[in-house]
Amino acid sequence: MTAVAARRFRLPTAERREQIVGAAMRCFAERGFEGTTTRMLARAAGVSEGLIFRHFPTKRSLYRAIIARRIAESPAGMMPVEAAARGDDRAVLASIASSLVTRVRRDPSFMRLMFFSALEGAPLSRMFYQARVRRVRSFLASYLERRMKEGALRKVDPIAAAGAFMGMVANYVQQKHLFRVPVARLAPDDLVKTWVDLFMKGLRR
Repeated sequence: MTAVAARRFRLPTAERREQIVGAAMRCFAERGFEGTTTRMLARAAGVSEGLIFRHFPTKRSLYRAIIARRIAESPAGMMPVEAAARGDDRAVLASIASSLVTRVRRDPSFMRLMFFSALEGAPLSRMFYQARVRRVRSFLASYLERRMKEGALRKVDPIAAAGAFMGMVANYVQQKHLFRVPVARLAPDDLVKTWVDLFMKGLRR
């Protein structure tokens, strides 16, 4: 056994699991759940199929580990409670938009994975939607509803309004990172400002 192989063999269990999960996310994002074999996963992770099964008995358990890791990540920025507490509408909207753009830019493979999961009818995309996407939308909808009751914003359906704002951002990241087409000449910060301006003009009393 070479020195490199020996170091791989001695990799701590937690690190080995993370290595496998990271490789699996890339594979699932490229080929989908059904199109990815354990042999492909093993090759991408640089381990044997047997080692993968030792950590994850089934492909679905590995898929669940990917979703669980994302759900466990801090939603910092996606639910800006301090800005919401002081009623800073623009800061709340900008924080949510900037956080979403940054997260997808850093790791677009997860967005592709979610699309594959949804199209294949796998329940795991719904797990992430319920745990993260729906929470953020509910946070924004609740905030907008409060501001409408305070008279700061004109009254519309807050859930529809929250969905409309997040939809602007989602359309951008999907076109840029999924379809890979040029969608705007503006820098990300300027795009966020534009989205916030458009949205606030629509709700301003």
